[in-house]
Amino acid sequence: MKGLVDGPRSCRPDELAGVIALVDAAMREGSDQSLLTDYPLVYAPENLPNVQVVTVDGRVVATAPVLPRTIRLVAGGGEHTLRIGIISPTATDPPFQHRGYGSACVAACIARVDAAGIELSVLWTQVATFPFYESQQLPGRPRRPRGARAWPGRGGPFSRLRRDRP
Repeated sequence: MKGLVDGPRSCRPDELAGVIALVDAAMREGSDQSLLTDYPLVYAPENLPNVQVVTVDGRVVATAPVLPRTIRLVAGGGEHTLRIGIISPTATDPPFQHRGYGSACVAACIARVDAAGIELSVLWTQVATFPFYESQQLPGRPRRPRGARAWPGRGGPFSRLRRDRP
């Protein structure tokens, strides 16, 4: 499976269908849902520069997007805005896994976050992908506390971690 590797780099409009096919295969298999409609802001034309891809022989084989957002925090009578970058969903075509393509896309997203002066990156992922992200050399990356396990709830999986009681 050697070929011409291009990326990580921003997704071109003509590659969006390949990106959606890849993430849908990874995360919506057996469903009539699509990440194109589940994450419309992520894949909007104006955000394509933030959707990172690696292609091999012109085919998208890995992707990771970042969605810049501004949130408003109100507490104690004060207000603060915070710029965040939400990284999700990430996917690599199984025959191309363990070659660093997904990691390179995530690193490119973090570089975009840093270049934009975004103050906080948020990783929204599935429990099954924790080992991939935990193996990354991500600055300030979250670590699962010893003895933690996921439990059903709302929000991203890292927000659903709790320590098991002894």
